[in-house]
Amino acid sequence: MKKTISQKDKTELKLDILEFAQINNLEIHPDKDLDGFCERTISVGHCICRNEELYCPCEQALPLCLKQGYCTCRLFVNQGAYPVELAKARDRWRKKNEQNKSVCSDPLRAMQGSQRASRKRTFLSQRSRGTSGAG
Repeated sequence: MKKTISQKDKTELKLDILEFAQINNLEIHPDKDLDGFCERTISVGHCICRNEELYCPCEQALPLCLKQGYCTCRLFVNQGAYPVELAKARDRWRKKNEQNKSVCSDPLRAMQGSQRASRKRTFLSQRSRGTSGAG
């Protein structure tokens, strides 16, 4: 009988994941921390990407990898299809960025700009009320 996630330990889940990948000619996404993924999955007691799924890898993982190159949680990737899908996603992002020239190409700078704007709004709000930020 197949064990649910909550019935496994980290090593057993990791071995199941690696075996599934090997049997189905898939790879673990290079940016994923497999140990951390297994710990999180066991701690929540179900599939990270599908709350109702008690087994990992879930039933949808292989069909999705074959169709789009990766599963929902992006743990498994089909190296034959994944680079194509990744290139499509990057093209969509570039087109969206070109359409909206106000979007900063550097996410860190965009975040810092947002933080500056937030501080300025707070300062102006306090100033209009006659209070200071110093306390």
